[in-house]
This record gives sequence, C-alpha cells and structure tokens, in this order.
Amino acid sequence: MYHNIGVSDMIQAFELIIIVAVTAVIATVVALGALLLLSVRDKPSKS
Repeated sequence: MYHNIGVSDMIQAFELIIIVAVTAVIATVVALGALLLLSVRDKPSKS
C-alpha cells in the first residue's frame, strides 16, 4: 500500500542514493590509489 509519497521523501531517498554512490566512488579511488602506490613501491623504476 503506497501512501501519497511526498516530495521531501523522494528528496531524502535521492540524497541517500547520492551519499552511497559518492562513498563507493571514494572507496574505489582510494583502493586503486593504494594498489597503484604498492605496485610502484614493489617495482622501483630506474629512470
């Protein structure tokens, strides 16, 4: 049973989705950055 869904409820849900998405993106970037740093440290490149 759906009540009248208010605009504020939709905005709250949208904000929650945005927060989760941003958190996931940040976590992915941090993980990739850490892997990149580890791979660079493991293989010191001689210029």
